[in-house]
Amino acid sequence: MFPSFRLADAWPLGKVVEASEPSGDLQDIFLLIGQSNMAGRAPIEELDTDVVEGALLFTGYGWEPLTNPVNRYSTVIVGDPLSRLGPGYTFARKLAEVTGRRIGIVSNARGGTSVSQWQKGYSGDKDFDLYQQAVNRARAALEMTPGARLAGLIWHQGEADDSPTLAPHYLSRLKCLTEDLRADLDAPDAPLIVGEVGGWDGHGSHINPMLRQVGTQIERAYWISSADLVPLPLQDGSPNLKDPHFNTLSQRVLGGRYADRVLEVVYGLSPGVATLYAANELSHGIGFSGYSACLSVGEYDRDALARRGIMVEQIRSVRVQPGYEVVFITSQGSYAVREDRSNLANEIEEAVQSVSIRSIS
Repeated sequence: MFPSFRLADAWPLGKVVEASEPSGDLQDIFLLIGQSNMAGRAPIEELDTDVVEGALLFTGYGWEPLTNPVNRYSTVIVGDPLSRLGPGYTFARKLAEVTGRRIGIVSNARGGTSVSQWQKGYSGDKDFDLYQQAVNRARAALEMTPGARLAGLIWHQGEADDSPTLAPHYLSRLKCLTEDLRADLDAPDAPLIVGEVGGWDGHGSHINPMLRQVGTQIERAYWISSADLVPLPLQDGSPNLKDPHFNTLSQRVLGGRYADRVLEVVYGLSPGVATLYAANELSHGIGFSGYSACLSVGEYDRDALARRGIMVEQIRSVRVQPGYEVVFITSQGSYAVREDRSNLANEIEEAVQSVSIRSIS
């Protein structure tokens, strides 16, 4: 069994707060576990370095304002490459923005691990004590935060089980893991949210169909799609289709998709009133494909959209709920859309500079 390890001080972008942040009105704690895409392998860019208002990260000794890398306090990452950008950052930010509640994140992922290694009582090859460390950290966070609840289990794992021999056993093992976590954390109603692994170049062909069935096998379990996301690049900037790890924009989008599902199933809230779709290296963005971000009423400049994984010049299609409009602002004026558009490239000739989403009721 590998020893636990605290790595925060070894990571230069981690903004370690010596004194614990008062937990105050923190009510909702989410446990983020899984393998390398949850830990994060994407580069942390300047837009990913801000403190997330309304969100706290559990250090093991208390809470501090949430910054990247979110997985830096994981107790199971000894021997694992340094955590970088994962989905937890945009996940926490959108939940805090939309709900107005203070969100607590406990992240304890480790790369290269299978669902079998996460089982309670596992003692086989490469035993990193994954299950017990996750339980210990979640318990400590709850004990230090009176009145808080474990609001959800966020699971991103599956690359290690993406084979014709392992995938058929995946859901039964994930069900055992979920039931044990709910029992040991006294959170029988905590929903489980799982995400597909990257689907480029045949990746995920065995495990993603299993993940999409999670709700049929496990109570209060839901899945999110990884459709049209992109892997880390090669040195020439083109997508490395052999790499299973999401790039920076994909991790921002993935975190938003996790938040959207949690908003629906935990809070009963709509994640937004309009969804933008942008082209990327593997998708043209036309026909509601590519990077996506579901947005609420508000004003979104270039940086605000990029923080959600949308490059404004790459927007190609949009879905709009009745009673709302999306206004695309260009150097030559503005263009309002009040219904779904599958190919904006044919309608907006000038470069879009910002987007405004408004109610028209």
